[in-house]
Amino acid sequence: MSTGAMWGADAGALDQLGTSMGQSAQALRSIQATVRAKLRSAPWEGNGADRFRAEWDAKHGKALLRAAGLMDEAARSLHAHAQGQTDASGAGTGAGRGPGLSPAEMSGGTGPVGADGA
Repeated sequence: MSTGAMWGADAGALDQLGTSMGQSAQALRSIQATVRAKLRSAPWEGNGADRFRAEWDAKHGKALLRAAGLMDEAARSLHAHAQGQTDASGAGTGAGRGPGLSPAEMSGGTGPVGADGA
């Protein structure tokens, strides 16, 4: 018996999430660059300033850039999954919408359900 539940993902939602993830990665890069520039131009001199700026560059700035890179990687993965879902669903062709297995059937249920209910 089919429950009518969706199996897979909403390709459009994955694409939107991937786009948002990529935009957020760019925002992190922008924040990192802005903070770095402000640290360089701040009227602060001396050993403490030098140590703080060096620590920012070596630790905090690099951490933001690593996070941005991971977000870019996730964005690419989400776009690839969206495309894979679109391909698997045969979007626009009607393919993939006919008889098949429901989620319950895929996990050991009764078997395929055909168009005639058999």
